[in-house]
Amino acid sequence: MAKANRKGRNDGAKHVRMYWWLLDSAAYRHLSCYGRALLIEFIYRHTGGNNGSVIMSVREANDRLGVAINTALKALTELQDKGFIRVAKAGSFDLKCRHATEWTLTMYPVGDSKPTKDFMNWKPPEKTKHGLTS
Repeated sequence: MAKANRKGRNDGAKHVRMYWWLLDSAAYRHLSCYGRALLIEFIYRHTGGNNGSVIMSVREANDRLGVAINTALKALTELQDKGFIRVAKAGSFDLKCRHATEWTLTMYPVGDSKPTKDFMNWKPPEKTKHGLTS
């Protein structure tokens, strides 16, 4: 645990910050529990200067969440479909070269460009008159 300075603040203490505008977005409100947990893991891996190269494989997501591979894959797909993450560099797996997918978190800038916040444009599916989604 980081030591508090004389003003009572923890200098350099790591934390995960979730802004209200993100938490209030329709995309976040419609995430599954696994999607929300994996989003926290992605934000945890974001260091401030590595957006566009945040590494997370399905196996890592499976390990971090403590769920089955298929559940981890669904959570990754859900974050991608709702616009929280975007593939920056696709991963590959073979005997000579294997590397995990590198991701961009859309709520943070990449280099000098502004964050796209793609998830803010996500809309839930409309319900039909029978209560089913279209």
